[in-house]
Amino acid sequence: MSGSLKEELLKLGLGRNLKRAEPERRKHTPPRPKAERARPVPAAPVPKSAPRVPDPRELDRERARRQARVFAQLEANKLDDAQAEIRHYYSTGKKIKYTYVTEAQQKALLAGEIVIVVAQGKGRLVSSSLLPSLREIDPELRVVDPHAAPDNEDDPDHEVPDDLRW
Repeated sequence: MSGSLKEELLKLGLGRNLKRAEPERRKHTPPRPKAERARPVPAAPVPKSAPRVPDPRELDRERARRQARVFAQLEANKLDDAQAEIRHYYSTGKKIKYTYVTEAQQKALLAGEIVIVVAQGKGRLVSSSLLPSLREIDPELRVVDPHAAPDNEDDPDHEVPDDLRW
């Protein structure tokens, strides 16, 4: 036996070599000069005719700003009366909602002098002269039109009058 017992056993495959092989070392490259490191990477040229894709978060922020301006203007010019006792029903899509109005407000609603603007899920009474300035801020503003043709898909022979009190 020319080597140690450990070497002999390793040769026969009866043991493990616990000595780890050293990893190959990379050759150290010298640092580049600062002028080369600071050189900007050229971006891919964007064609001028390509439309800019808006960021969805930016669109949400813009919509929230528009809604806040509309809501502030509605709160400043609302005609809601605390003593109103008459329920005025209006539809918003598939739901029928109501707001309390006075008798004079109900007549003005039917005449078109005041309108119901739906903002943040609630209908607010405002003067119809305010409507163009609100439309400038938010063109998608929901306004209840009392003279619009009702959607009578269920029964077109029976129409409900606007001034019906429930």
